[in-house]
Amino acid sequence: MVGSAMFCDTACESLALQRKSPFAEGKELDGDRWAMTNNSLDIVLMFVHFVFWFMLIFVIELGLLKICSFKANAEIEVVADDNDVINEANRVLDSKTDDTILVRSFKRVYETASEKKCRCPKKLVAVSDLSFGLKRGECFALLGVNGAGKTTTFKSLTGEV
Repeated sequence: MVGSAMFCDTACESLALQRKSPFAEGKELDGDRWAMTNNSLDIVLMFVHFVFWFMLIFVIELGLLKICSFKANAEIEVVADDNDVINEANRVLDSKTDDTILVRSFKRVYETASEKKCRCPKKLVAVSDLSFGLKRGECFALLGVNGAGKTTTFKSLTGEV
């Protein structure tokens, strides 16, 4: 019956005549392509499909079908700090600095989507143990590879995140 609506759209009158013959199989159809007897099952099935797919998307968006994956965490490559970085961290950790801006052991941790929607606690450490100090009028920049936490650091310090 579902396919009959598509077929009936183009040849409904001839299909109705064939169904009225004594050798035809299936129930009789109305010759009008918009008759409810020709389209009622299709309308009901479209509504059922709508409800099913809407509910599925709703459940997915709520995160109720989120399946936790317990993959081993990727090993983080530890790079030895440069001597200048170590000296700056030691200078900042000293309480006698006269810097205008002072950042000591800054760390930024984000909750991942899996932690919000699932019971798998996962945290993403974006910046870890960053220390620096700035004097008035000093020009400053952070250098690093993509994903090192430069933007996260400045957004956190300016209050954007």
